[in-house]
Amino acid sequence: MFQSLIIGLLLAAVSATSLVAFRHPRGFARLFPFLILGASVLFAGVVVWQIAIEAMWADMLALVGTEFRQQAMATKDNLSLPFVWIAMSYLGVMVFLWVNLKLPPFLSRTDGGASAQDNGSRESGG
Repeated sequence: MFQSLIIGLLLAAVSATSLVAFRHPRGFARLFPFLILGASVLFAGVVVWQIAIEAMWADMLALVGTEFRQQAMATKDNLSLPFVWIAMSYLGVMVFLWVNLKLPPFLSRTDGGASAQDNGSRESGG
C-alpha cells in the first residue's frame, strides 16, 4: 500500500515536471537550478545518513558482544539505504531534469514552428 502511494507520487512529480518543462520552457529554465539544488541536497543528506550509519557501526562493533552481532547487523542493514540505487537514482534525476531543460527548445528549433501551426489548426477544428 505504502509503496504504491510512493510510486504514484513519483509518477505525478515526473509528469508535472515534464508538463511544466514543455509548456513553459523559460519558466522551467528559471526553476532548473532550484530543482538541481534540491536533488543535490537530498542526495547529500542520504550520503550523510550512510556515513553516520557506518560510523555508528564501527564504534558500536567493539561494544556489542558476539551473541548480539547478528541482531546488530540486521538492524544496521535495516537502517542503511541501498546506496547504489540511491546514486543511480540521483544520476537519473539529473539526466531527467537536464533533458527536460534542453529538449523543448531543441524540438521547437527542429520543428520550425510547425507544431504551433498544427496546434492552432487542431484547436480551430481544422
